[in-house]
Amino acid sequence: MKLRNTGKEPARLDDLSLIVEGATNGGEASFTAFENGSQPLEGRLAPGVTTTKNADHVLETKYGKKVVVTVQRSSGAARASYLDFPEFNGQFTG
Repeated sequence: MKLRNTGKEPARLDDLSLIVEGATNGGEASFTAFENGSQPLEGRLAPGVTTTKNADHVLETKYGKKVVVTVQRSSGAARASYLDFPEFNGQFTG
């Protein structure tokens, strides 16, 4: 996931969370962390800086290859607009 801070203050990546669900057959993915290659959502992102992070999730194949990823921000002014979290709809290949 590519993150960019377009604000004027550092952004806390710890305040972000993801919900990954099967788009076809439902089911919520479990979060997992791998020792090699994991770049979890943590720390701060300075104004004007862009970074790439990953959040590893596991979803059983019975739920299909299409997923919906919802990004939530758990603090600050974003809480007031809790119904407007960005979503990604996509399909995994392979």
